Amino acid sequence: MNTTYDTLKKAGILKSYWGKIIRGAEMNGRFTPENEHEAGEWQTCACGHQSANIPRAARTSWGEEHPASYAEPDDKLLREYGVRFAHNISDNNPLDAARTLVQIEKRAAKVMGAELDKYVVRLDWHVPPDPDTE
Repeated sequence: MNTTYDTLKKAGILKSYWGKIIRGAEMNGRFTPENEHEAGEWQTCACGHQSANIPRAARTSWGEEHPASYAEPDDKLLREYGVRFAHNISDNNPLDAARTLVQIEKRAAKVMGAELDKYVVRLDWHVPPDPDTE
């Protein structure tokens, strides 16, 4: 049986900020207006709760300039998941919200990993042995 509980627990996000909200909405029968508002803002949505380090666009897709923390993610797929998540919340669909949250978590980890790779020094070359330690 695929429930919000099963979906969130399997992904290890049952007790995350949005995981708790999704479970609460399922138990109470609906998301709150505050949940809808938070899901609709990039800073507080499921993407924004991942990390402030997610690369973000200088402007929104419709051309409006925002401070970096309010801007949408650069990654197109992550943006699409974020919009879908907001719709899941406004449509009062906890199971779809849970599934989308899992997709956001996975994609955000991939995006942040790629971003961190830019700063990692690779030590792939051969280092000769130190004669003093042999």
